[in-house]
Amino acid sequence: MKRWAVIVVVVAVAGGTVWADDVKKPEAKTVTEVKDLATAGTKAFEAGKASEAIDLFQKAVLVMQRFLEKGLADFLPETPDGWTKGKIDKQSMSHASGPYTGRWTQVQCVYTRTKDGLKVEATLSNSPSLVQMHEALWRTYSNPMMLKMMNQDPSSQIALINRDPWKGFSQVVKDKSAEAKLFIPGCFFNIEARKGTLDVVNLFIKQTDLKGLAATAKETTPKPTP
Repeated sequence: MKRWAVIVVVVAVAGGTVWADDVKKPEAKTVTEVKDLATAGTKAFEAGKASEAIDLFQKAVLVMQRFLEKGLADFLPETPDGWTKGKIDKQSMSHASGPYTGRWTQVQCVYTRTKDGLKVEATLSNSPSLVQMHEALWRTYSNPMMLKMMNQDPSSQIALINRDPWKGFSQVVKDKSAEAKLFIPGCFFNIEARKGTLDVVNLFIKQTDLKGLAATAKETTPKPTP
């Protein structure tokens, strides 16, 4: 299985934002394109053409986002026997507000079971907010009393997931859906089986190279500066 060295690098910046990057070296033509855009942007800014410079730098960011999207997409689940894989939807966003900046990249794909049309949606994202939100939920559910209270309704059951270093939880809503949400710093992974079962969700987790992604994250995470 070919894998891109997508990361998961955790870096603290203003506002506690977490960033993720792809560490596989891009092709020379991609590097050249980014360099040319950045150089042109710098020259435009030096000439007092701020609007033109912003446009050029945004184009450079777009090139790099497309590169990261391809890397993330390669970590989506392999298609199980008896299923067909739909088109991969790729989205990226970057923003700035005052002293804060942020960005995320997400890839998503729907798989369909041939025999009955059952659909499973897989989403892989480096969104810091998604990771932080689900990490907070995981901590809440880690309290046995809280988990017991959440599971009082038999039609909706939550269970913790701990596949070191991945953490997360599954949720089954009777006759509606089964879902698993897993995360490591900087990376969020979601599998949802619409009108499916937890067995189906677990099948797609097994089809995913979680160990490879986690190993890449461990190898590429920079050491804290003293």
